[in-house]
Amino acid sequence: MEIKKYLALLLAGTLLFSMAIVVSASENSGYGSWSGNSTSDSSYEGSSSEGNSSAEAGVSVATASAAQEAGKSVGEYNNNAVTGTPGLTNAIPVAQGGGVIIDGTKTNQSFTVSKAALAQVNSAKTQAAALNGTVLNVVYISGSVSFSTANVNYYMPGITGTENIQVYQLSGGQWTPVTVTEVRADHVIVDMTSYGVLAFIQVP
Repeated sequence: MEIKKYLALLLAGTLLFSMAIVVSASENSGYGSWSGNSTSDSSYEGSSSEGNSSAEAGVSVATASAAQEAGKSVGEYNNNAVTGTPGLTNAIPVAQGGGVIIDGTKTNQSFTVSKAALAQVNSAKTQAAALNGTVLNVVYISGSVSFSTANVNYYMPGITGTENIQVYQLSGGQWTPVTVTEVRADHVIVDMTSYGVLAFIQVP
């Protein structure tokens, strides 16, 4: 009888020990089997996929690095666009796809669209308030060619063509008007006489 009790206790102990091992293994494997229901899903995604995100999206390390250096997302960098601007919660994207008309001659030149500084955005807001208007976006425009006048087509998705849009350029701490030659659906076309910071402002 004593032997049977001893064997029964031994068997029960073995089963409990085996269950503990299974539970421990299950808990430790949670990182690989995460189902998306955790409240910390964003931090999980950042730690597990950040290193491979560029490869999975087909973006080279060089492109990702260049975008980061420019303070842009990869999408903004690849599309020569600014979609998110510091100080503006609902900025209208601004992009430039080439075809700039330099001193009356159509070229394959494109102007680079970069993010403006927060101080410049705040200054544009002050200018817009004086016009009783709304800042659509503020961008810094640069390029590699010299010109007297450049007719530049800016792609601004969401513009219907019925808005009254004025464009101002920051020069010497002051905002000066830039000639707007056309506003149509998704496009604002302007004549520029120099590179610099542009503010797109919708006025009544």
